[in-house]
Amino acid sequence: MENRMDEPRPNTLTVLREIFKSRNVLVLTLTRTLSMFMGSLWWPFQALYILELGSSKQSLGMILTLQSITELLIQIPGGILTDRWGRKKILVLSTALRFGSIVIFLFASHWTHVAPGLVLLSATIISAPASSALLAESLPEGTLSTGFAAIRTVTEFPMIITSLLGGMLIDRLGILAGVRLILLAYSLVALASVFLQWRYITETMQAHSMGQAEEEKQENSFFETLGRLPRNVWVLSIVLGLGALSMRLISSFTVIYAVEIVGLSTTQWGLLGTIANITAIIFSIPGGRIADRLGKRIVILISRIPMAFATLGYTFSRSFLHLGVVRTVSGLGSGFGADLYGPQGGPLWQALIVDYTPPQERGRVMGIIGTIKSVLCIPATWIGGYLYDNMSPSTPFQVSFVMDAIAIAIFAFILKPPKENEPMTHHTRSENTP
Repeated sequence: MENRMDEPRPNTLTVLREIFKSRNVLVLTLTRTLSMFMGSLWWPFQALYILELGSSKQSLGMILTLQSITELLIQIPGGILTDRWGRKKILVLSTALRFGSIVIFLFASHWTHVAPGLVLLSATIISAPASSALLAESLPEGTLSTGFAAIRTVTEFPMIITSLLGGMLIDRLGILAGVRLILLAYSLVALASVFLQWRYITETMQAHSMGQAEEEKQENSFFETLGRLPRNVWVLSIVLGLGALSMRLISSFTVIYAVEIVGLSTTQWGLLGTIANITAIIFSIPGGRIADRLGKRIVILISRIPMAFATLGYTFSRSFLHLGVVRTVSGLGSGFGADLYGPQGGPLWQALIVDYTPPQERGRVMGIIGTIKSVLCIPATWIGGYLYDNMSPSTPFQVSFVMDAIAIAIFAFILKPPKENEPMTHHTRSENTP
């Protein structure tokens, strides 16, 4: 059960000590933090970088659609391989793919050259089921929401300064020179992360692994597994897909809107990113603690609503101050873990998905959820670019708000709370769970 109001609970500091006692948690948190530090120096300006290489906004939307297509193709294989090969190998493979994507972005001289880099970058999503499963199996019992939130707080802490530093560096050196300098340093960080993950992460799958014959049987009957997915898993996948569609309609165009329509500099946009990230970090661990106490579904719902209105707020913004309010509200919802960044979303989404998935099939079910989500949002960036260029810069934000409202309504009125041991069938779980 999610709600256990009557049980005594340890204080937050005690819970955090227990969470970070695990070496797996420490290593994954460290490598994520290093990647986040370098990546967030340039991610807010990726669209400007591709435009500087000669792309139009509509072409930008089309080429970014490659990300959604790759995610669609990679997530189910990623989920199967996570359950077949183990969590560790998939994590290392993903980090190596990230290194390859960084090198391609670094040496691109035309906007079409970044296509292979986008494909490799999207392929890193192969580690999403492995990462969530590894953490779920490494965290102390009863601390999923707090654990995911604490890890997110640490990994995103550098973003307090990085978006601002990146904006200042790009203002000083120019978009191409500034981004390439960041990418060069990022490639070294990615190589270091490959080594750290391979050397120090301990595989966790053994505690929930099946026998060889049963594993092969499950792999051979994958589509049967797909057919046995509970109604709640399908509904959750659709909610995540619509929410991701809403986000991707605008995610590549927020910086362009801020610079071209509102008139901000890249430094000012970076400063707004810093404000949003500080807000998110402040509320991240409290959000996880509240979710462990009141329930993940409640906290997700009350944080998604203001985030939806923040999206609409872009269309009413005419100054740095206006966008500051929009980014702060968005950061508040993100801090509580209800954002949809990544294949399984923020900490609360990841913890909620764990509630619906049994350990022995967690990788493949998470891959299925991510794939359904990817199917729904494949055309999002292309549609966003088309609307921006051919309708008006405000149109993608308005459409995004409508899609988000639909996703919130489905989440509130159709998705049912997870039942204990609900995912898949009970006989599958009973033979393999201690």
